[in-house]
Amino acid sequence: EKKDSAVMKVYPGGLRVSCGYKNIVVNKDTTTEEVILTSLRKFGVEDKDPESFDLIEVLLDKGVAERKVD
Repeated sequence: EKKDSAVMKVYPGGLRVSCGYKNIVVNKDTTTEEVILTSLRKFGVEDKDPESFDLIEVLLDKGVAERKVD
């Protein structure tokens, strides 16, 4: 893994596969199409049409903050 790359967790969404997610190594030049194609291959469903899939970014906060509202 190079310094200018990162690992992206890709979840299968509506795909009927037995695993929760796959790690995909990406860099600043990686395209959405490449991520989708690599993901389909890693999930073992490379026969699916990549055009029928979207890559959705989901951001999660670091922990959950609770506040009582008066």
